Amino acid sequence: VNEWPAISQLDNFTKKNYHRFMTERSVINQRGLMTPRTTQQNKDIRDEREQQILDAALSVFAQKGYGDTHIGDIANAVGIAKGTIYLYFESKEALFEAVFLRMFDAMTSPLAEAAADPNKSPGDKLFAIAQQSLAAMAAETKFLYLMMQAISTPDVGKLLEHDFKTYYDEFLTSLAPLFESLGDPQPVAAASLYLAILDGAMLQSLVGATLFDQ
Repeated sequence: VNEWPAISQLDNFTKKNYHRFMTERSVINQRGLMTPRTTQQNKDIRDEREQQILDAALSVFAQKGYGDTHIGDIANAVGIAKGTIYLYFESKEALFEAVFLRMFDAMTSPLAEAAADPNKSPGDKLFAIAQQSLAAMAAETKFLYLMMQAISTPDVGKLLEHDFKTYYDEFLTSLAPLFESLGDPQPVAAASLYLAILDGAMLQSLVGATLFDQ
């Protein structure tokens, strides 16, 4: 088997890439020697990079819109090569959906928890859901712009149609019993109206970005 040439025999360009390759593939142990990364270290690095891509994609999609955003724009925002993103997401569509679902889950999980809280009355649960929804709208304006794109852009809406319908059906199912407990004769209709009011608040928060700061 041929051995690697002595580093002194390499030209400057090759030396630079050799050192970069070794740094990417190794870490420094306590003795100052180069050792291979562990499986966990590689996973942590990959997870961190994925989060960086998702964070940058959220900002770029919110700023430029889905149609005007290119993978290269997101790569530039992260400071990586365009091809690197395709190691994590197979397409712009897949990346947008991943960004959307990550933020959507972060915003809606507390609402589901509030609806299921055994220590709250039905009325208190509905108040908590509304309160948390308004707080999330004030804090996550970038995500609201993604929501607007999903509502107003057919291609984006079609991409997320299944995710929206699944969430809406599940949340409606959890809300209807609350209105039934409050004596509403049409609990499903009341739950639908309640969600429509929250949707309207979202739209209003986009028109007046500081409306729900308090």
